Amino acid sequence: MTNSYLTNLYSQGTINKIEIDILKKLLNKYSPKTFDMGLVHGDYCPENIVIKHNEDICIIDNENLSIDCLDYDLARTFYRWSMDVYQKNAFLKGYELYRSARNYNSHCYFWDLRVLTKSILHRTRANSQSVSIPINKLKSIITDV
Repeated sequence: MTNSYLTNLYSQGTINKIEIDILKKLLNKYSPKTFDMGLVHGDYCPENIVIKHNEDICIIDNENLSIDCLDYDLARTFYRWSMDVYQKNAFLKGYELYRSARNYNSHCYFWDLRVLTKSILHRTRANSQSVSIPINKLKSIITDV
């Protein structure tokens, strides 16, 4: 889980000892006791939303479709889909027509850390130049607390 992801990031030199200690404290503080599972897209973002000629909306790029933690999928959506405060509130208003975001909001640090650490490890394995994006977001969480 996320603690092992942090250990991997520390081992590869992405985060230092002070940073890993801060992140582990956040994980312990914000880790949910239970979480809802369900069908998740895994890559819900504007690039994967298509409006057909008849104005029906289709979601594409479904290879990550799986049963997983719903709050993880919500955190991944916020990571992939840059929204300002107004847009995020509008998104959540629509989201809450089907499911409450209360649990996500209570544990958002945990879910955000899970998304960011997985993204860093994936991008590192892929030798991606864009690995700095999730690293910078992870470090901003550290400085914000």
